[in-house]
Amino acid sequence: MAEQRYDEPDPRYDETTHPRNPPNSVLSQPARRAAVWSYFVPVVVLFAVIGIALVYWSNQPRYTDVANEPSEIGTTGRTNGGFEPAPRPGDPQTEVNSRAGDLSPVTSLADLGRVDARTMNGRRVNIENATIDSVSGNTAWVRDGDQKFAVVVPAGTSVRAGDKVAIAGRIAASPQGNVQVIAERVQPK
Repeated sequence: MAEQRYDEPDPRYDETTHPRNPPNSVLSQPARRAAVWSYFVPVVVLFAVIGIALVYWSNQPRYTDVANEPSEIGTTGRTNGGFEPAPRPGDPQTEVNSRAGDLSPVTSLADLGRVDARTMNGRRVNIENATIDSVSGNTAWVRDGDQKFAVVVPAGTSVRAGDKVAIAGRIAASPQGNVQVIAERVQPK
């Protein structure tokens, strides 16, 4: 076997150590400059062109086919024109009757049976002639035919079954939704 000499370079590795071959040729100054020009500069130029196009497009006047006059006419803050279609009532009682129904006091037990307690809560009651049917604590019951109505009697007032009384108070709905009268005054007759 022949002895290998170390003083001469191996011809197989000659091409990789040459200064014009990679990696030496890529790390040189001209190679780096060429890489920047071929990759970075086109990207900058592309963004510059897009920016110029957007500025140009945003500054163009807008033309529409529709006229500049609005199709709706706003009325906020205007006081001219228009009228109230409902006739003006001549007196307060006519106005009360037309706007909220009859708000005069309920004067009979029959009328009390026709009242909806939820919608007429707080309506005045002024019944002059009622007969107490039964009493339970501070609640007295008055009867009109087959209907019974609860009357919450004010403290300090004493009534018994069979008494004829005058009741003044207001309508209130019971927890079950029935009509009851919260009496301000229950006066025996």
